[in-house]
Amino acid sequence: MRRAFVGLLVLVGVAALAGCSSVDTVVAPDFASRGVKSVAVVHVVGAVQGEAAQNQIADFFAMEFMRKGYTVVERQQAMAVLKEQAGKLPSAVDEQAIFVGKLLNVNGVIIVNIPKFDQTMNLTAKMLDVKDGKMLWVASGSADTGQTAYTVVGAVAGAVGGSMLGGGTKEHILGAVAGGVVGGVVGNALAPQTAEKMKTLIGKMCRGLPGG
Repeated sequence: MRRAFVGLLVLVGVAALAGCSSVDTVVAPDFASRGVKSVAVVHVVGAVQGEAAQNQIADFFAMEFMRKGYTVVERQQAMAVLKEQAGKLPSAVDEQAIFVGKLLNVNGVIIVNIPKFDQTMNLTAKMLDVKDGKMLWVASGSADTGQTAYTVVGAVAGAVGGSMLGGGTKEHILGAVAGGVVGGVVGNALAPQTAEKMKTLIGKMCRGLPGG
């Protein structure tokens, strides 16, 4: 029985390491004539909700755009504008990004959406022209995150242990479990192996992006 269990662990580890990624990119025919030279990653939305992780993802995209020759405004500046203009922002995410882009005086704005982030991650990213909102570039990608069921189990165990050591009640422990699972998966900075996989996937997504 023990040998079978060890074999199962080995198979799970191999499966986690053997994951592959897929990407798709589309560029507008008039991209070159638009003269986009400066951009800002304004929104990172979806399943990754922690600000630290969102900033990591925005930075990975910023690195790729800089390699392509674009001038990139730091996301912190975009976030500052979003907070300052909170009462004046349009409701739609795209319109918000364009609004912020005009205030930052950039040509293009980037919106990143992460609809799925658990054992696999799905990403989409698009560039909008600040002048008229036209979509100039869109890319999608998917890959393994490097996380397995053990990531969730570890988050639960840590949450329960911490709550029990603190003398938590049953309700507090249940809350800690829920918070531990969510926090362990999407609330904090990306785990090192996940960050590396995310960086690699974003690099592949940006390969078809024209230079600035």
